[in-house]
Order: sequence, then C-alpha cells, then structure tokens
Amino acid sequence: MVAVFEALDPDAPGIGVAWAGEAVSRNWFDIAREYTEKWHHQQQLRDATGRPALYESALFAPVLETFARGLPFAFRSHAAKDGSSVSIAVTGPVTLHWTLRRADGKWSLWSGTDPNAQALISIPADVAWRVWTTGIKPDEAREKMDVRGDEAMAAPLTSFVAIMASRNANPRVVKGGKQ
Repeated sequence: MVAVFEALDPDAPGIGVAWAGEAVSRNWFDIAREYTEKWHHQQQLRDATGRPALYESALFAPVLETFARGLPFAFRSHAAKDGSSVSIAVTGPVTLHWTLRRADGKWSLWSGTDPNAQALISIPADVAWRVWTTGIKPDEAREKMDVRGDEAMAAPLTSFVAIMASRNANPRVVKGGKQ
C-alpha cells in the first residue's frame, strides 16, 4: 500500500473525500483520509482492550488536521452572515487551532485563532476524534466543550462525521464490546 501511495502524484485528482463534501479530492487528501481510518480503528481497538491511546503528536495531530478539513462542509447549512467566524481550539495531548470564516456564502478553514470570532470553541482532543467518528453522541461531546459567544455555532461541530458513516447508523460500542 505504501508503494502505491508513494507512486501517486499527491496533487493529482483522486478519490473524493465525501465527508468533506468533495466528489474528487487530491490524492494527498485521500491518503490522509485513509490514514484517519486506520488510526481511528486502531484506537477503537485500544479502547476496547484497555491499551494506551495513540495520542503521540506525530500520530494524532495528522488525524485531527485531516478531520478539520471537513469542517467547512459540516458548517455548510449553518446560516451566518458573510464575515462571520468561528474559532476552534482542540486541547489535550495535542493542541491545534483553526478558524472557520464565512465569505461569499461559504465557510473556509484557516489555521490559527480569531479573537474576534462570533464563537470561540474549545474541545478536548479525545472528545473531538470520538464525536467525529460517532464514538460518542453529540450531547455528550457538547457537555465537554467550552463555548464562548454564539452557542449555536457548536451544533455543526458536534454533528459532524469525518468517516463514511451515519450518526444514526453506527451503534455505540463501549469497552468490553457491549452496545
């Protein structure tokens, strides 16, 4: 698999990353998506068997950075005026900051924080990956988030799914394999 990926032109059109709203994605994004699949399934197995988490920055940050690329698509139906922004901080074993900005009727993702955003949202890293892979329910994730400003801006963040699954189709599997 590595040889196949290495042979690909990273910027050439590849398989679309549907959860990010792309029918066609560049190869690098599809490869990153594939990494997130492998990582999150490995982490689910670790959780189920009581093994240590894969939270080393070199392994975990790319997962969250890849998932974040789907946030503009997650916010697509959230009505906001052009010029609106939402800053998101992921905290914990890795710390990452993004800002979603609305312009021309669309959301775009930027690195860093906008202190003047309509909402400043902080979410623990271990909550972010779990809610974005349907491992915890949106209301459970919301309880663990800090939202300053427009509370409604948190809803797309907790309903976003960064894997090929429906929020309603995946039963929650908890430690010990019970549902």
